Amino acid sequence: MNICRILIVDDDATMRIALKSLIAWKQHGYELIGEAADGKSALDIAKVEFPHIIITDMKMPVMDGLTLIRKIYEEGLHPVFLVLSSYDDFELVKSALKLGAFDYLLKLELESTVLLNCLNEARNQITADPHQVISHRSRLEKQNRLLKDILCNIFYSESEMKLEMEACGMCFDTLPIYCFFIKAGDLYKFEENTEEEYDTFRFSVLNVVTEIVQDCFDAYCVEGKTGEFYVLASLKKFLTDESPHSIMVSTVRRIQEMLRQYLNLPCVIGISEGGLSLKELKLSCRQASEAVRTQYYMSRQDIIEWKDCHTPIQQDLLMNDRVEVLQAKQQLKNALLTLNLNDTVSSLRQFSSLICATAFQLNMILFLVLEIFICVQEVFDQFGIESKIILKKSWKSYYFFLSIQDTKKAQLWINDLITDLTEYIHEENNKEYRRIIERAKKIIHRYYSEKLSLTYLANEVHLNPSYLSTLMKKYIGMNYSEYLTYVRIEAAKQMLTNSDEKISVIASQVGYDDQFYFNRLFKRTVGISPGEYRKRTGRQEKSEGGTAT
Repeated sequence: MNICRILIVDDDATMRIALKSLIAWKQHGYELIGEAADGKSALDIAKVEFPHIIITDMKMPVMDGLTLIRKIYEEGLHPVFLVLSSYDDFELVKSALKLGAFDYLLKLELESTVLLNCLNEARNQITADPHQVISHRSRLEKQNRLLKDILCNIFYSESEMKLEMEACGMCFDTLPIYCFFIKAGDLYKFEENTEEEYDTFRFSVLNVVTEIVQDCFDAYCVEGKTGEFYVLASLKKFLTDESPHSIMVSTVRRIQEMLRQYLNLPCVIGISEGGLSLKELKLSCRQASEAVRTQYYMSRQDIIEWKDCHTPIQQDLLMNDRVEVLQAKQQLKNALLTLNLNDTVSSLRQFSSLICATAFQLNMILFLVLEIFICVQEVFDQFGIESKIILKKSWKSYYFFLSIQDTKKAQLWINDLITDLTEYIHEENNKEYRRIIERAKKIIHRYYSEKLSLTYLANEVHLNPSYLSTLMKKYIGMNYSEYLTYVRIEAAKQMLTNSDEKISVIASQVGYDDQFYFNRLFKRTVGISPGEYRKRTGRQEKSEGGTAT
């Protein structure tokens, strides 16, 4: 069996979140196909999704764990049950084991290794008919694709969008539909992960967010750029008489608390105005993301509502991103990330030309200078640099930008910005970063077999983690996680060629405790499995008795 399908059942939302965040499910060969807060909901899901393993609590409303086990078996389904137990309900656990549950897990002693070992043992018991498995993943992928189409402004009429949503199981029972835009802080936490680790982290964020929002909303969540997540949500029918505003604010506040508590991830969240039709979904997404961006020139808050952002960019400019503006923004970001002075100046001159072409439309002038200001601050935020320190002449308050009444004043501000950024780039390029990167490489080569992290490495060379990873990409063509993987796989190749140690031992010696993950990473990097690589070298693996076979 390639992928083992898991259903989690517990009336405690915190426990469901903790379970989902405890291990890297996907990289260990498991897929979370659903969750339920009571046995009845779990039974409904199981009859459609056919999970291989059900992790269930015992004491739940509507239908308890024992009844769930009986009902599942009465339906002719045969998943493996793992029972969640507290110290005071062990009699229930014994009854569950008599009914056919495979094992139990103590909630207060639950750790990743305990859970994984129990799952792996349960997996060996599975004899499910593979033809029963219905593709839950396929439906989620369709939902994901549709949400990304909405973000990318791919055109759908109201009727087309309704059909597309019905086809992938999406439904908003009430109007209006809101967007919550979640922008994660500490982006280096995403950058220091391998592709699989990032996938797991992203999946954990999506799960935590979805779990919380779906208490009160019909909601769907999708990732935009790295560390950015969009939630489209409409209030559940039974709550339509309540105040949507207070429910929204309490929901996003809880999202922030849970992301920080379980994933140590701070975030800022923007809330759109409510859209009264499906065609307004794109506008809602843009409102929520723009609300977050206002933190760079208005007050720094961690929850920002679009209705409170009284800025001229609300006036017909929101949906009018022109290609040349997008290109100039991307060029400016790339230039600052790579400390390229010529491209930095060139992109700012391009903005100057755009401002001159506005025919003195004050709103458009303000829109463009704010785009420049935000763009620069986003890069410095990523590096963990206080922009006020760098922008000695050009750092201004929002009230200054409001005072810009003509292109001349805008051009003077851009000239000040060029002066500040030129000084910054010259200083950075004189800091001998090549020597610092060489030191970072030596540390990686020395400690690659240990639990090395980007944060630890950055502390050793006295740089911000995200900035270090960016500099590594600039000077050696690989960011931190790519280079660490390269060093580990090269070391593994040497060991496979020159020793007869078991592959599991070699995986551990190069920093991977999970052989399953190591095998996949090795094959993706080298093109063949570790076993096949060893065969081609003519080397054999040591047997249990200690001799090569």
